[in-house]
Parts: sequence; structure tokens; C-alpha cells
Amino acid sequence: MTYDVTIITVRPGTHPDALLRLQQQASEVAPAGELLACWYSELGALNQILLIRSCDDESRLVAQRAAMLQSKNPFGLAEFIVGMTMDTYVSFPFMPPIAPGRYGPIYEVRTYALKPDRLAKTIELGGKHVEGLMGVEVYPLPTDPGPFLDQYRADMAKYAPSLPIDTTNLYGYQKAALFAEALQRTGRSLTRDSVLRAIESIKDWDPGWGLKYTYGGDNRRGMSNAGRLVVVKDGKWTKASEWTELKEVGRR
Repeated sequence: MTYDVTIITVRPGTHPDALLRLQQQASEVAPAGELLACWYSELGALNQILLIRSCDDESRLVAQRAAMLQSKNPFGLAEFIVGMTMDTYVSFPFMPPIAPGRYGPIYEVRTYALKPDRLAKTIELGGKHVEGLMGVEVYPLPTDPGPFLDQYRADMAKYAPSLPIDTTNLYGYQKAALFAEALQRTGRSLTRDSVLRAIESIKDWDPGWGLKYTYGGDNRRGMSNAGRLVVVKDGKWTKASEWTELKEVGRR
């Protein structure tokens, strides 16, 4: 079973009003599935509301997220919201589906993160138990076609043949390519200021895999605004949707 987990951060002291607003708009909260849980935090990270929704249609989920992230009034909470994250989780095969009901009344929510180089090993050890696992990626798969990825695989085979072809070193390779692009724009007058100006001149730069990157102003991450769903199929990550351009909302 696939679930959408949305965490909404609201202004201090406003979560009662925000919860009431969510209750009034319950029919609009889970158009791609069923609303299974709606909790607010009392310990740890405060001023947060957590929604868990079932997802029986991946394409509808992607479309709903794109619409929600570009909405001026997500979940009808524009006057309260200061941030929001939306993630996809897949339950282990031995876990029964989540059913709405009266439980608790107190819940503990934990999130476990894998080390960057342990994902492939987890899939290998998990075998059939991680088949169907879904995730969201912001980089192409290392096995995708394209001139930049062809060069990446060739360089890995030449300079680091003992390392796996995976998203961890592809991430570093792309960042190195971004810095190399800045050095080329700098020219021979290589100073701290000239490199900074060159990096900040990078606008809508495509390394050769179809996603564009901009650096400068408030954008210091060097990340694309696109994402897509991926799923483990036959022990390998495969794409489950096309790229979707998203806009950041909810920050003040």
C-alpha cells in the first residue's frame, strides 16, 4: 500500500484554527485517496500537522501535488501555513493496510533515514520485501540515457571502476560539473569574487539531461525545481512518472 505523508507547519498558536479549517475541507484534503490520519505535534518539532492519505492512483497523486504546491491557498491554510513537505511511503509487505478509526490518543512518529551508500544494499538484502517501494527523485537515474549520463558512466568506468553506478556519486558528479561550468565562465582571471560572479551567472543551465539549474540570489542550492516518482521494480529503481515542475510555496 502506498501512502502520501504531508507535514504542514503553521504559525505558533494557530494549529486549532488550522485543524478546524482542515475539518471543514475534509472532502478536498484527499482527492487522490482516503484521509487516514490527521495529527498535530505536542513534543519535538512543534506547530506541525501531519496528514496520512492512501494513494491508489500514482498519476492522480502527482497531479494533486503539483496543483497543491502551486496553489495560493494549499489546503485552505494560506493564512496559517509557513511550510509544507509531501512525501510518499510504501508499507512493508507484512504490514496490514492502515485503517481510519479511533486509536491513541497519543502517537509517536519516527522517521529512519538510510546512509547515502546503503540504498542499493538495502534493496539487495530486502529482495521481494522492498519490491514496489516508491520514492521521489530530483535527479535522473544513473541508468537513464543522455549525453551527460553517458559521460558520467564513461568517467566512472575509467577513473572509479570499483565504485557502483548510483545516485550518490551521480549527485557529486553533477555538482562537480556545475563548478566546472563556473570555472569556464570565470576564465583566466581566477579570484574568489570572479568565481562567485560566474556561479551567480548560471541561469537555466542544463548539464545535458533535460533539467535546468539556476544559482544566485536566494537560490543557493543549485537544484532543479522538478521531481518525479520512482519505484523499485525487479530490484532496481525505475521511473513511475514523468518530470513535474514544482514551485515552492508557504515560506514567509
